[in-house]
Amino acid sequence: MRIQKFDSSGNFILKWGSYGSGDGQLKSPMGVAIDSSENVYVADMNNERIQKFDSSGNFILEWGSPGNGDGELNSPMGVAVDSTSNVYVADMNNNRIQKFDSAGTFLGWWGKDDLGGTGWHDPGSGRTDMIGSEDGQFWHPYRVAVDSAGNVYVADTDNNRIQKFGMPP
Repeated sequence: MRIQKFDSSGNFILKWGSYGSGDGQLKSPMGVAIDSSENVYVADMNNERIQKFDSSGNFILEWGSPGNGDGELNSPMGVAVDSTSNVYVADMNNNRIQKFDSAGTFLGWWGKDDLGGTGWHDPGSGRTDMIGSEDGQFWHPYRVAVDSAGNVYVADTDNNRIQKFGMPP
């Protein structure tokens, strides 16, 4: 239960983290992303949170808690950061992709809502965790990535596909 850092030649540089639920501790880290300031974001799956560290492994902050409401997580698996340091989380068991700013403020989500709506959802727009197979819906999204143009790509695992989204509002 740790994060390890290597140089581009594969030489070990440092490690951080230990098993647990305290600040900087991890239970099943599943995804790692780095922003333009070299801060490291970790999808800490069994703690149902995202943790942010500096490039030396010093804990900065965390966000998320168990649940399916705005900003809550249920098995966060993948994490990605765009060019403006917004953070995207593949919230696997809530069947959605959530967007946060670099301070952990919830900005919205993609997925199927409890009324069957699909697409981008602003904060407070309804419950999620709804499985779907239509465009813009998910069944266990596992990984997320962002390209230089701000497009978001999602590995929609149990639908056996990759979905691409333009930058949300």
